[in-house]
Amino acid sequence: MPRYFFHFENDQRKLEDLIGTDLANDEAAKTQALKLAADLAVEDAVKGNPPRFDWLEVVDEDNCIVARLPIAGAIREPNRIA
Repeated sequence: MPRYFFHFENDQRKLEDLIGTDLANDEAAKTQALKLAADLAVEDAVKGNPPRFDWLEVVDEDNCIVARLPIAGAIREPNRIA
């Protein structure tokens, strides 16, 4: 089963997922990314804070980008994946 890494980033920092998650395929990784991004955006919004990160980037075990999506857009456009 392939391993995917979910990196959160903004202009000032990047929080890299060093452990990763085993998922069935790229589509499963994109679905997981949407959920993670939406959860983070909602958590920040409920606290009255701006998003901590601007982007969530998903890479596979070969460090190839699978998806890149805006955190704020995860609530407004839940099906948007770049």
